[in-house]
Amino acid sequence: MDNLYHHINKYMIRIPLSPNSSAELQPDEQEIWLKDLCQNPLFREQILISSKTLYDTIHIYLNSPEKLSAKKKRNFILAIAKYANRRSTRTTPFGLFSAVGVGSFDSHNHWKFDQSTFYKKARVDLEWLFRCIQKIEKEHADQMNFKLNPACYLKGDRAFLLYSTDNQSEEIHIRATPVFLLLHQHCQQLMSFEQISTLLQAHYPDTPVDRIKMYLMELINKEFLISNVRPPLTVDDQYQYVIDQLQASNIAPLWLEQLQDIQSQIEVYNHLPLGEGEHLYIQLIQQMNQVMKSTSPLQVDLGLADEHITIDENLAQTINELASTLTRLAAPFAKQSTYLEEYKNKFIEKYGIDREIPLMEMLDTSSGIGAPVSYQQPANDFYENVHLNDQYSAQLKNFFLLKYWEAVQNKHAIQLNDSQFKQYLDQNIDPQEVPVSLELNFIVKQHNHHPVLHLGPNVGSILAGKTFGRFSYLSSQITDTLENLHQEELRVRNGNSTLCELSFVPNQMRSGNVTRNASYRNKEMSLFTNSSKSSSDEVRLEDIRIGINQNVFYARDCQSGDIVVFESNNMLNPLMSSNAIRFLQEMNEHGKRQWNKFVWVELYQDFKYVPEIKYNDIVLSSEQWYITQRDLEMTDKTSCENFLKQFAEFQHKFDIPQQFYIANSDHRLFIDTSNQQAMHILFAEVKKTQDHALHLVAVEQNSNLIQDQHEQYYVAEIVVPLLKVEPEPTRTIPIRDMQMIELHERIKIPFDEWLFVKLYGKQSREQELIAFEMDRFFTELNQTYDTKHFFMRYMDPKPHIRLRINSHTQNLFEIFPSILAWLQQLQQRDIISDFVIGSYDREIERYGGIALISAAEDIFCIDSIVVEQLIGAVRTKQLDIDIELIAMISIIKYLEQAGLNFENQLSLIQLNTDHNRYRQEFKENKEKYLQLCNADQNWRTLAQTADGQQLLSILDLRQSAVMNYVQLMQQQAVVTTSFEEIISSIVHLHCNRLLGTDRELEYKIMNLVAHTLYAQRYQKTEGNLLWK
Repeated sequence: MDNLYHHINKYMIRIPLSPNSSAELQPDEQEIWLKDLCQNPLFREQILISSKTLYDTIHIYLNSPEKLSAKKKRNFILAIAKYANRRSTRTTPFGLFSAVGVGSFDSHNHWKFDQSTFYKKARVDLEWLFRCIQKIEKEHADQMNFKLNPACYLKGDRAFLLYSTDNQSEEIHIRATPVFLLLHQHCQQLMSFEQISTLLQAHYPDTPVDRIKMYLMELINKEFLISNVRPPLTVDDQYQYVIDQLQASNIAPLWLEQLQDIQSQIEVYNHLPLGEGEHLYIQLIQQMNQVMKSTSPLQVDLGLADEHITIDENLAQTINELASTLTRLAAPFAKQSTYLEEYKNKFIEKYGIDREIPLMEMLDTSSGIGAPVSYQQPANDFYENVHLNDQYSAQLKNFFLLKYWEAVQNKHAIQLNDSQFKQYLDQNIDPQEVPVSLELNFIVKQHNHHPVLHLGPNVGSILAGKTFGRFSYLSSQITDTLENLHQEELRVRNGNSTLCELSFVPNQMRSGNVTRNASYRNKEMSLFTNSSKSSSDEVRLEDIRIGINQNVFYARDCQSGDIVVFESNNMLNPLMSSNAIRFLQEMNEHGKRQWNKFVWVELYQDFKYVPEIKYNDIVLSSEQWYITQRDLEMTDKTSCENFLKQFAEFQHKFDIPQQFYIANSDHRLFIDTSNQQAMHILFAEVKKTQDHALHLVAVEQNSNLIQDQHEQYYVAEIVVPLLKVEPEPTRTIPIRDMQMIELHERIKIPFDEWLFVKLYGKQSREQELIAFEMDRFFTELNQTYDTKHFFMRYMDPKPHIRLRINSHTQNLFEIFPSILAWLQQLQQRDIISDFVIGSYDREIERYGGIALISAAEDIFCIDSIVVEQLIGAVRTKQLDIDIELIAMISIIKYLEQAGLNFENQLSLIQLNTDHNRYRQEFKENKEKYLQLCNADQNWRTLAQTADGQQLLSILDLRQSAVMNYVQLMQQQAVVTTSFEEIISSIVHLHCNRLLGTDRELEYKIMNLVAHTLYAQRYQKTEGNLLWK
């Protein structure tokens, strides 16, 4: 099988600052070991940057140890031991503990690096910087420029911010008064405070200037207005940007002097050798805290400048093969059961597929459909119980369960290879379902001088470049890699969309250290700060519209008309982001294979023990165990000594190796059971678990690969970005005519020309309700009043009929008592169990626009009468034709009534069918279908029977309404939906009325119609039937 992905010859390499040394973890004397560490300048600087509190405790320990109680000293030793452990065993970047660099794939291996090329780089913490800016905005507002926060949006009579950055307010909103609406109109771009004040004075000359300025300051304090000083998170240096803005505006000279002094001190610190920056760092944070209090005003990262680390190109091919295999193994889009797929169904149910809905309206719980079920920022204010189906076939699950049983029985790893997998891999994967890019993480070891890959604890990311983004300020190697990835993504995207960087100051501001990055995307949406792009390349939150095309979500910028893909080069946990930000990022995965949803993780997640899992020579998952306090017979009073005995027994029983990790997601703590201090750490961690299990993972086998010039070996992790080989299929999504439709025209509240009633009851009595009760009631009603009605069947999840009654408002008020009496009678006879009256949301765009919706509703009404008569005639034996055949004839008749010739009928039906489905069912009844579904000579064959004549006479009731609708459509300059889509929707609603909510039955009927028309084509053109 061909590879689905290719690499770009570059990867990120992550190496801890210290070489792997077991001796360091096995001190003979604890006090000597502890003092050596606490007096080590490099370790002290590492701790200082990572935990100022622990650094302060080091001072107490060295200078006044008597001040530490026995408990505090125990905790201190454990904390020091964890950091000492981390500095040589964990690759995850954190302060000065682990470095980030860029390596290459090449024709040969070069696994050595120069230890002297480690370097540190500090920059101001983003929260500290923005707190400074907020204070400057308050103190010097009258000298600054301001604009509306792009995170602002209007809803009803209020203006909202997407979220709050003050760590207190859950929701920020104010009244959208005429004054605010004026600012909303004029302050989309930066204006001076004086200009804004003058604007308001001109419109409200009787309002005192002081009051106007107080109002503007309130907007500034609440962040509805943001200043020019706020830096884009995608510029090279946010701190320098702030300084430049202050200099250019010639404001806040004291602030400027302080910031420049801090900047020069940071430069000095960055040039100090590792281990020599302790005292200057302390001075720096003291100086910064005088300006603005913060627990951690500086962010420090560790870089690796050595560019000569190379790994054999063959290993890159192995990684490409693994990514391809994981993608082929993943569930096809059609079989995925996800919260986003459920959300799509809710979207279609409310809006159809022909509307583009403002993002914030869609996510709103009152005016829209709320957020997807799993979203919590904020949580919906209604309860939903969504059940997700199993995405994996029973055969695949059985395969993995059998492999597990074999591995446990024979005490070996679960070994997977291509020959075993072949039957489960999708050989003909739809190119549209292959993700555009991804990243895979590997711990790299060696065996017999050959590299061995272990899939990393956090596996990877769903977008190439995500892991690189936040480190872009460290080196040009990283920014060059990001630019290369961007160019490759443009190739893959194939011009289908515009890429937009989703840049935002998070609600937890300190997380902004993760979200600031380099971006080469064409457009940018910046929230709570300024954009690095010109105004023409900015995307506003209020301008985003969400639609459905080819069964997946898309976003459009209604200002430019562009289809926009929102992406971010950062690894911020999406669960921490607001619902809008999370949705814009996650919708890119909709329709793609979820390669990182591993079947073995789902199957084995509740097992006490899981063997190592390998695919060819790649270790996908190390051996792992889950241990609880109950396993060790622990209580709150269990001593460390007793714990060690119990664990030794458990270790022997379950074959747990001497070295393993305590794992929590990608957080891993190395444990060597021969090390007394490590066992104290393990005891402390088990005590924390209470009723939960502690996850233990075996340390990767084989020896470390990367070594420095002194031949000291280091644990190393590589992050490999991969991009899709085949470009995305060209896709054009037509611009929907964004008609300005008044709310009262779209939403018909009860008695506003319409009355909408949901009739809940047993499905077994739906036919009776439709054929007899509704037909009888409205026939009698129309003897006195001019009314129309139509119905549809629904499951949400209870089965019900949605009935809409149309008449003049006065008529509806007059007939309402009769409607209530009828409904009560239906309840008493147990035909319905309940009913609900609500507002009717008209699907205006789906049926062509505001000028066509009334004509479409005329079709719905007459079609409802047609279905009532058809079902009634079948149930009373007046019509002796099978309901499925009736449906086939009715569909062809509908297409004929819409003016489609034979070839166009066949083309439209084939758009919504699969020529391989229901072929056998067609063959079994082909003669009957070909004769009775033949429209030639005014349905001559069908009309020769009394049943056929009656059926045709009922179907002809629609003729006038359908013809009128089509003629009206042809007269319109703009129609919001294509003719084919509209007719398909009308036919679908007809099938819903006639056949019910069984979509598979409808699909069967549509396929039988397609087979019939296709076969008739040969009869018509060649005079005989050719069916293969």
